[in-house]
Amino acid sequence: MDWSKILRTGKILNWTQFDIIKDFNIPVQKIIDQIKNYQNLENDSYWRSKMTDEEKEMKKHPNRSWRWIPQRLENQRDELRHTLLDFIVGPENYKKSGFHWGNPCLNCGSSFEIEMEAMILFKNTLTEELGDEYGSEASLKEYTAAKEKGLLLVLDEFGPQIAERLPYATFQQGQVPSSPNRPYGMCGVCYQDALKQMKKIIDAVKV
Repeated sequence: MDWSKILRTGKILNWTQFDIIKDFNIPVQKIIDQIKNYQNLENDSYWRSKMTDEEKEMKKHPNRSWRWIPQRLENQRDELRHTLLDFIVGPENYKKSGFHWGNPCLNCGSSFEIEMEAMILFKNTLTEELGDEYGSEASLKEYTAAKEKGLLLVLDEFGPQIAERLPYATFQQGQVPSSPNRPYGMCGVCYQDALKQMKKIIDAVKV
């Protein structure tokens, strides 16, 4: 039986430590060897704490925000994610770099162009309701209502699959995403699902 194929279709929901280690051939020792890094894989503060003194000075550059993490450390995180993504979605269903503009999702095939059309409709709705897509002068109640209206219009025009992939939470007053998410070549929904599966694996590894 092809366990990895079954897993990628989402039919295995309740993993146990025994399942992961024995049946799915996860490279457990590789995770154990860097368990702290894996446990903090999505913790930006943890990775910023690994900066050298030189990198801390580099961070002070006016073009860098407080969120900046050196590429050296981001590359290390990428390698850790690759170890897990190779198993979770399969090496053919993601790309080994952070963001791929314009491509359909490698995991589910969701169209970048259609997601972009949905975002344009959503932004236009914000502009019509608030005067501009940023809504900086609106009250929180007005901004929330405009977002909800935009989401309903996207749902009506494009259906639930595309509406689910709208980066709704990223739209905040004064902050507007420029394009659909494509982390590692996957749409936002597929990548968030992969993150959940990564955490299940990491949590199941006992040291």
